[in-house]
Amino acid sequence: MVVMLLEIPILILCSLVGSFAQNEAPATPERSLAGLGRFEKTLGGENEIRARVEAFFKGIENGKAENAFRTLMKGSPLGENTESVDKLVAETQDIVKTYGEIRDHELIKIRRLGSRIIRFTYFTYSDNYPLKWEIYCFLGKSGWQTLDFSVNNKFTELFDEEKPKK
Repeated sequence: MVVMLLEIPILILCSLVGSFAQNEAPATPERSLAGLGRFEKTLGGENEIRARVEAFFKGIENGKAENAFRTLMKGSPLGENTESVDKLVAETQDIVKTYGEIRDHELIKIRRLGSRIIRFTYFTYSDNYPLKWEIYCFLGKSGWQTLDFSVNNKFTELFDEEKPKK
């Protein structure tokens, strides 16, 4: 009986100490560089590829499409295929002939899927018409690479994205 009377206050004391400890905010664990994922190690994630995309558009604006594509495609399987790059350069030159010289560009939005895939949506402003560019990038074994991109004059669909769904 005496043992039981001693156990009760000890149990009450332990539960009080435990409840006080739960009310304190847990300490944030230290994160070592070794514990960070590849995405966090790559210049804050997307800074490297974003700079390459910006350099691409500046190159296009300056009439240096070939250098622009080589910069954009650096480290990508697409960039290793010189025929593909030559084709992209020729298509871009056709775009310039059709829509006019590209004078400026603007980042419209960034969409991320997970931590390693990014889609950049840009507008370029030509003498005669705006164009929408979508550039898809992936953080792979060799660093950031361009997987795919598209360019078209169908930007009106971006307005439809803003409409509330019924």
